[in-house]
Amino acid sequence: MESKHFGLTALRDDLQAPIEARRFGSGWFAGFFALVLAIAGFGLVVALRWPGLFATPELAKLRDLPGFRLGVHVTLLLSYTLALLSLLLRPAKAIGFTALAIGIAAALLGGADVQPDEMRSWGVFFGLDFFIVNLAVTGLMFAPI
Repeated sequence: MESKHFGLTALRDDLQAPIEARRFGSGWFAGFFALVLAIAGFGLVVALRWPGLFATPELAKLRDLPGFRLGVHVTLLLSYTLALLSLLLRPAKAIGFTALAIGIAAALLGGADVQPDEMRSWGVFFGLDFFIVNLAVTGLMFAPI
């Protein structure tokens, strides 16, 4: 199933590929998991960069753990690896390129070593970190089904 269009339509078509095109070894699962991990890594980098706006105060203790940034780094590395594997195996490249682009954007924001940007606390936050944890857990748990 070779797609001749680009953008979100190509990504949607690649994600909704028929079951036959999603068989193990086709690169679809690698691309899908790369996309989930890249979105999770990007969200965590954004939450680390602007904690006053995108992070919940309840998860501040988790962000301060020594292994948290290592976990973010491993998440980004896994997304790069799986995206490249998907690009190698899959004829339709939309999932792999999208995951790679999101992972590179996370790296350009500072990756796992990003330092918080000083900003005034308004007492309002979006809780992106909690959303990302839920996205990663449910995405990795229910995707094989």
